[in-house]
Amino acid sequence: MQLFNSRLRKALPYCLSFSVITGCFLLCLAFPYSIRTDAAHQIKTVQQWLSGESSVFNTLIVPDPNDMSQDSQIWVAWWSPGIALAYLPALSSGLSMGTAARITSYVLTIAGSWGWLTVADLLQANLLTKLSIGLILSLYAIGNSLLSAALLEGGDILPFAVVPWLISYTICLVTLLEHSDKQFYLKLLHSLLLGLLLGAVYWLKYSAFLVSIGLFVYLCINFLRVSKTSFQQKGFLSIGCGLLFVVPPLSLTALNRLLSGSTTAIDQFTTFDFNSFGVEGWQILVTAFGAFGLALFQTSDWFRAIAESSSISSLDILRSLDPTQKREAVCLFLGIPSTAIAVGLLVYFKNFYTKQVMLLGFCITVIPLTLMLYLSITVGFNFLVDPIARYAAPFIGFVQILLLYGYFQFVRPTSQISINQTYPVRFKPKLLASIAVLIICVLPSGFIAQRFWTQYNVWRQVGTTYITTRNQLYEPALSYQNVQRVVRQIDSLISSPLDVVALYMPQHPYYAGAWLELRKNRVLPLDAFGSVGAFYNQFDKFHTSQDLQVVLVASTASVSGEADFSKLAKQFPQAISWEAIKPVKQSNVFIWLGQLDGTIDG
Repeated sequence: MQLFNSRLRKALPYCLSFSVITGCFLLCLAFPYSIRTDAAHQIKTVQQWLSGESSVFNTLIVPDPNDMSQDSQIWVAWWSPGIALAYLPALSSGLSMGTAARITSYVLTIAGSWGWLTVADLLQANLLTKLSIGLILSLYAIGNSLLSAALLEGGDILPFAVVPWLISYTICLVTLLEHSDKQFYLKLLHSLLLGLLLGAVYWLKYSAFLVSIGLFVYLCINFLRVSKTSFQQKGFLSIGCGLLFVVPPLSLTALNRLLSGSTTAIDQFTTFDFNSFGVEGWQILVTAFGAFGLALFQTSDWFRAIAESSSISSLDILRSLDPTQKREAVCLFLGIPSTAIAVGLLVYFKNFYTKQVMLLGFCITVIPLTLMLYLSITVGFNFLVDPIARYAAPFIGFVQILLLYGYFQFVRPTSQISINQTYPVRFKPKLLASIAVLIICVLPSGFIAQRFWTQYNVWRQVGTTYITTRNQLYEPALSYQNVQRVVRQIDSLISSPLDVVALYMPQHPYYAGAWLELRKNRVLPLDAFGSVGAFYNQFDKFHTSQDLQVVLVASTASVSGEADFSKLAKQFPQAISWEAIKPVKQSNVFIWLGQLDGTIDG
């Protein structure tokens, strides 16, 4: 009976996490899945590869800007191929794109949540800690703007799913190193394998590799400090692990250089004008101190929500500080205070952590944030503010475990764990600690969950009818109610295999998703970003050597009048006529049909 109760207690956090995630995904079955921005570009490479449009995996086929009657093949170096690789099996199974993406996201979300619970088990966290982690990280995974049961937006679901298992493997390997009775070749084998796996994270997501670097540093420290191996054996472990660690990133870097001329997105960032966004003077210093706190809050939308909804006159200053333009304001009002609270709690609870745990936490948080600070200064774009919630996916679970473990040991110490307290546990410290944990652990996840229901319009969409194409995707860039009708209208305007659909939806998060729906057409994405944007930014006009039609599709939010249309039309100097097409009902786009004469010198 006691054994049964022990197993039940161990399984309870996993069951809680499974129930929350499964319940939310089941609820979202009531409306189509969404794929947008970063992820849509990578899914598009899979779509074109499976259909035979592209002969090389992880490439995009687009019309050549110098001759639109021909195609150009773009190797996607802006993002690592992680999303394409992870979603390929389900997408190639014959399922609709929406169903395949939803199933893969569900599996990855479960894997990540259970992975963090496994880390908590290895750290010997108590049941309350694991139950809290099971709930908080499940909400984070399904409701964060990039890890959602309702949509797939970025590749951050991959490090969320994979990194906790690598942390678990690292903890187990360090434990193995401390056992002198274990054969050396076994330690070497695991060291080589883990080094290779840590390096392979570079293929999943570039930013997650920063956490891999932290884990590698932690491993090397333990290779050198373990007293039960000779100096020669320490050298074999460190050098062998290091050599295999650098193989995956070097191979992908070489591949990127060979096929695109760029090593990573960092190279291609130079084609976009960021005007040293938030990295000058005191701005970078403020964001450096506030990044850790913002990561715990998981999103800067907290700041925006307070600024937009507050009726308190004293908070008028918040409304004037748009975090998309003055990102240092986010750190001043939210990031730095949160960092101070989190660091204060970790220091206050330090007696509850072993030195190994504290070293591991330092390596996977401080090292990645420091490297991100360096990249921000180098590139001229501040990665430490608005996107930090995305880049924190590989380590936020570990920080949450430490905070909650320390808190529960502080307010409810157990007899199994030795506590060397140098202060009495009084009501006031307990109350202050409870408020602090509520602010930086509980409230952010509550906000994320609330935003899941409101921003993604979950309740409004349940029970409504949205007519999709065979992709079974929700693509509001084309229509809020009937995307099938809009796609059919665009398809009906195509009269030749050479015809091009020019898609103009600047800053619209779903524009890349609209590209997925136009699977039968040659699509020219105007005002694009990523690898496609870096490619097209070199051109301000598009030409053709043969007669063809251009179907210009622009979102109603981006084109307001004839002047806007004229600017777009000037990009096609060989056009001899333009015809405005009457949009179908429930359409969110304007459509023009242009006739291009290939004999005209543009």
